[in-house]
Formats: sequence, C-alpha cells, structure tokens
Amino acid sequence: MAWNRGARSEHERRVPTPARHDETPADPFVRHGIDDDLRERSKEEARTDLLARGARVVDRLPELPILPPLRDHRALGDHLRRRGALFSPVVVFGEERLSRGFTVLDGLRLRDGGLPEEGGYVTLDDEALDAAGRRLQREPMTEGKAAAERVIALLRSAGSREARDRIVLWEIVSHMSSPPPVVSERALAEPWTAAGLDPDEASRIAAALRRGERGAGRTGVAEREVRALLADRCLRQAETATAELPREHPLRSEVSDLAERVASLVRDADLALREGRTEDAARDLSVAVELAVDDERLPLRLGAIPPEPVQEVTARVDGRRVVVTWRPSTSTAGTVSYRVTRRTGSGGSARETPLGEVTGTEAVDDHLCVGGDAHYAVVAVRGGLGVSPEATSTPVMITPDVAEPRTVSDETGVTMSWRPPPEAIRIEVLRGEGTPPHGSSPGTIVVEHDGSRFHDASVRPDVEYFYRVRAVYLTSRGRTRTSQGRVIRVVPGPRAVPVRDLRVSPDPRGFAASWTPPERGRVRLFTDRREPSVPFGAEVDTGPEALPWAPVPGTPVVDADGRARLPLSLPAGITHVLAVTMAGESAVMGEHVRVTAAPPVTDLRAERFDTAVRLGWTWPEHTATALVSWRPDTPREDDLPMSAEEDREVLGTERRSRRRYDAEGGFEARMGAGPLLVTVRTVVPTGDDEALSVPVTVRVPGRVVIDYRVEPAGLLRRERVVRLSSEVSCRMPEIAVVYTPGRIQPHTGERGRVLSVLPARLLEPGERVSVRVRPPREAEPGWLMCFPVEGGEDVRLRQPPVKELRL
Repeated sequence: MAWNRGARSEHERRVPTPARHDETPADPFVRHGIDDDLRERSKEEARTDLLARGARVVDRLPELPILPPLRDHRALGDHLRRRGALFSPVVVFGEERLSRGFTVLDGLRLRDGGLPEEGGYVTLDDEALDAAGRRLQREPMTEGKAAAERVIALLRSAGSREARDRIVLWEIVSHMSSPPPVVSERALAEPWTAAGLDPDEASRIAAALRRGERGAGRTGVAEREVRALLADRCLRQAETATAELPREHPLRSEVSDLAERVASLVRDADLALREGRTEDAARDLSVAVELAVDDERLPLRLGAIPPEPVQEVTARVDGRRVVVTWRPSTSTAGTVSYRVTRRTGSGGSARETPLGEVTGTEAVDDHLCVGGDAHYAVVAVRGGLGVSPEATSTPVMITPDVAEPRTVSDETGVTMSWRPPPEAIRIEVLRGEGTPPHGSSPGTIVVEHDGSRFHDASVRPDVEYFYRVRAVYLTSRGRTRTSQGRVIRVVPGPRAVPVRDLRVSPDPRGFAASWTPPERGRVRLFTDRREPSVPFGAEVDTGPEALPWAPVPGTPVVDADGRARLPLSLPAGITHVLAVTMAGESAVMGEHVRVTAAPPVTDLRAERFDTAVRLGWTWPEHTATALVSWRPDTPREDDLPMSAEEDREVLGTERRSRRRYDAEGGFEARMGAGPLLVTVRTVVPTGDDEALSVPVTVRVPGRVVIDYRVEPAGLLRRERVVRLSSEVSCRMPEIAVVYTPGRIQPHTGERGRVLSVLPARLLEPGERVSVRVRPPREAEPGWLMCFPVEGGEDVRLRQPPVKELRL
C-alpha cells in the first residue's frame, strides 16, 4: 500500500497546524500575516507563537492511502448508494451508533462499547459482521436489503479486521477527495464530524489532502488524476500521467512497480506458450488484463489462446425440438463461451447451420425439420477469438408420435382412433398379447387400419392386449425411420360389477376391510378424508393419476367364508374407505364406508421410581389425547389386552393431552408399589362421541420401599437406634447396619463395618422393626447406614435426612 504524505512548503512541513474545529478562519492553519516572521524564527518559537494565538499544532499529517485496498471497490460504492449509506460502517453499525463517536486513523473504533482502557472499543470484526447479518434477516426483502447483504459479503471477503479498517479509511479519503480544490478543509471535515468522526481526525485527514494539493500546484492535480486512473486499473494512462509528477514522488514508483508486474506476467505467459502450457499462459495474461484494462493488446493475446474442448456432447429429442447439452471446458481464464452448430445431410447435400453462441451448457434447436437427421458440434471460444477442437453428438431425428389416442372396448372387440402427424408417410399398428409388441417379437400381429382408426374384432374377453401405434417417416437420405410409438393397454370384456357389501371392522393391528369378490375383475380399495362425490355404480377413470383417492397397498386374502379381506392402516380421525371394481377397461364405483380411526401408540416404555411410574411412547399422527389406566398384574394364562370384565380391577385412570406430555417430557403418576399392567389408548373425538384405539400394554414389576430412621440413644447419646417400617405389606430381606468412616457418604456397605444384621421377615403395614447399635469412637467423622444383604433387588431402602446418617 502506498501512502501520500503530500508536498508542503518548508514552514508547513515545520509547523502543519490544523486549527480547532470551531475556529473562525476557513483555513484551519493560521496564517494572519505571520509567514515572514515564522521563516525568521526557530521552530520552537513558531510553535509557542501559534499556540498563543489559539492554533492547534501537530507534528505530522497522517499518511493516506493512494490505491483502493478492495478490488471490488466500485461494486462496494454501488451497493452503498442503493442502500443510501455514506460508507460501509453505516450498514454494519447504523448511523445512530456511529454518531456517538468513532475514529479511523488507528483503525475503526466506536466509542459506545465501554471504557477504552478496559478494551471497550467496538471494532469491525467478524462478530460485528455476524450481528449485522442477523439484523438484516429481520428486514423485508427489498433492493436495499440485498445491497446491504452484498456490502457485508464484501467486507467479510477482506479477510481480517485490519484490511476492513483500510477499506473504511479509503472510503473517507475518497469522499473528501471528490470536492473541487476551492472547498476549504473545514468544509471537507464537517460532514464527517456530523456523522460522528473525531473532529481532530477529520481535520487532520482534510489537511493532509488539501495541503498536498496546495503545496504541489499542478502536482496535486496530476496526483489526483493518477490515483483515479489506478483505481480504475488504467495502468497505461497512469504511466502517461506520472510525467506531471516530481521525479521522487511515491506514485511514480507505485505505477512503475505495477507496470513491471504486468510485464513479468506477459513474459511468464510467453514462456508457458513456448513450453506448451497454454492454460498457464492464459491465467497469467488474464491477471495482466485485470491490472491494465486499458492495454488493448493484452485481451487480444489472451483471446488468441485456444481453450480446452468441451466433453460429452449429447442431443435428445424433446417433442418437436432438440436439446443439446455438454460438459463445460476446463479453461477458466478469460471469458469462455460455446458455439453450437447443426450439421445435416452428407456429401454434396451436407449443410451446417450455426445455432448461436452461449455461456451456459445447453442450447435448444427449435428449427430441425421432422424426419431430418442431424448431429451437433460444440466448440469452446475464449474472448471471441481462440477456438478449441470441436466435440460432436450422435445423430438424432425428430419423429413425433400420433396424438390424442382414444380407445373403446367391450365384449365384441377394441376400437381405437388417433390424430396422425402430417409429416408421416404412414402409420403402423402392432398388437401383442400380455406384453407390449415390437417389430420382431414373437406373437406380434399387424393390425389393419385406415390411417386414423381401426376396429379389432379378433380379441378375447378378459385377455390383456397391448397396441403400439407408431408413425413412419422418410429421412433426407431416402430411408424410413419410425417413431417410438404410443403403447395402449386394453382388456376387453363386459362392464365391471360394483361391490355392494363392503365392511370395515376393528383389527388387533388396526382395521380390516372385507367384501364378497365379484365374478370377474378385481377390487381395489381407496381412502380419502372427504366423502366421495361419485355415486354408487358410476364408471370412473383409472388412467394415471386419474383417481383422486389414496390406494390401499396389499393383496386381499379370501377367508374360509368366501369373503376377501385386506388389513387397513388408517390415520386418526374420519376416513372414507372406497371399493372400486376393475374389469378390463371398465371400472365402477362400489360402496364406501365411513370409519373413525384412533391409531394406537407405539414404542411404549415404563420406568418405576418407588411408587411412581414414568411412561413414554410415540404418538401416532393426528392424535392429541391418550387415556392411561393401570391395574394389578395378576397371573394370567395369555397376553391378551384387558377385557371388559377386568376393567373392574382398574386401580386408576388418567387422561393426558399431547401438549402436556411434550411439556413434561412424558407421563408420570403414582400407581403403588405392587406389580402393574399399564395400558395406553389414544382418544379421537367423533362428533358427540369419541373413539378409542386398540390398547397397548406394558408390565411394570413391583417394588417395595422400606423407610428407616437413625436416632441417638443412651446417656451420652453415643448409641443409635435404627427403626425400619413400610407403608405396605412386604417381605423384608436381611438388612445390615453398617458403619463407614470418612467424609464422603458411601453408596454400598463393602468398605464399612457391620454393626448388626436384621433377619428377613414379613413386614406388615405400619409395623416397626428396630435395633440398637453402638458406633465405634473414631477421631474422624463417619456414616451409619443400612444396606440389604441379599434378595433385595425389588426392595428400596429410603434414607432419612443426611444429618441422621452423619456421625
């Protein structure tokens, strides 16, 4: 980065003193007729005199950037104008925060982040850009928002906070450099001090700009011109403009270094061309073109280098047009486009027709005539000059099929009509039984027709036939070519019979539909949330995507009673089940049944916490309420769900909404300590009533909770009495009273000393069992706790407060 110190007179170099922000003279450097006196006095005397007159004295003016530090500075300016922002920090922080004060000479620093000595300055770091991006997301999509997002992206592309600080300083210098030289330094600084820039820094930047212009005269004008040319990357014009600059001016070396870099790139490109490295040469010349956009020879040299060819050219017929696609060239230097050419005929009748030049990887040919075969050639072009070797596609031909085929069939035969293409020389109709026909496949029959219609009376009822209707064309070489053909499936026969006794009943897995199979044809089931508008017995269209209902998957099974049966999986709520009979080309609407479904929960699981049980399950779709019930888990001979008679044993029930289930992370209730059988059923409202799903059950083993207390006893209260009790009748295992020294509470009795063991016994509700023990006298603290000896897997000893256990 080059910096402009400006050319100044001798006394200005000695005493460059910008005036205070509120002084009266238009020029902040105080002159008042004292120039001659200053020349005769020493530097210290001049400084003392100026300070006595109220002037502000600085040792040196700031160094300002000459070239823009951002390559896309023009795009940055365009986006800022669309956003209506003075400079890029307005987009990041907003005008209000900037108005509280900021500095730029030592990097952008906002003064609303706390005390400077505590590191409270706000800077243009990644965190500030992220916060600005989040604020922009809340704005509606406008042109101004899009421009602001591009400004953030350009600042982020700078890579570091220091690089963004240089961009901000360049923006301020560019704005101050645009007014004519007659504008005073104070007038240059005032808009920026009003925006929040430190007044001292604004005056110093304005003085650095104007002092360089006044001290240089014509030099200042030339300097501004060279800067503008370099900003526009017009290197050759900048070389000419440097002739007006002094020999030692820093801009001369800047321009010279840039010119030498361009020359070095050209030399590297020449060497790469001699060695056959064409893409390396193109990349070097592309960089040179970007650095010197006004050098007319460089684009011509770059464009003369042929790019790499394209790959995998393919042509496909899409109706009455041809779509040509290819993989792009691997060349990236310069501007690469693609020329597409159509080639038809051969020998003396061969013709080439350019289709145009595109930058993408697809071209469309709308003008290839029907029946004409063609192949397509694609070449890559760099800069409109260099042409790569061509790549070609395989030949294609437009052969449209017949349009608007219509078919009618019954017991007597099949009738079909169509609209032939006008370019076809004839139409061929082939028939196959059970499979689509081909020209040479066995069993293929040629059907006679009049060019647009036929009636085939040689078919048999309930047999599947396929007709292929294709058009024949004459190519430019005098050969015939057929289209792919339209294939129509037909099953002739009498009209289908509708289903009259459709029933849907609950099933252990959900629901099952059953009906009496018709004498001919097959029955398909469909479901829909709405009641069907098609009346019973009406014919329906079974073409692709013609039926608006959802088909039921699966194959029906005929039971011993002669009825067909098919399981159903229905969503929660009201669903209509429809039966459609299909026989040949005929399909008729049968009965439909209205079903209210409550699908069961899945993945039911349970976990016991003393007398409380916590449940979790997966809710089926469209359900919002569940009914939970629990009863004693008495021995049974089967695993069937709870029957109506067993409902009398229910210990408790509770409804739980899905919203509360999600908020609490599951279901929890106190269900007692014994073994339980817990049932969950979903509930779906059906108008004035409600439907319950099939119950889903889970077994919860019982668990007995025994409470114990530790109380001091004896004359000196050195002994302890341990009392155990239970709220329910249970089998108490052997319980050991254990003393464990240490400050950390033990979780097992392995490291302690057993003071007493209570024998196993039957413990009645409210009964107390006690034992008196004498803990050893130790210098360190200890713990007195109870632990089951064996057989206590289903028993939990509930501890008393910690202060009773600690000795």
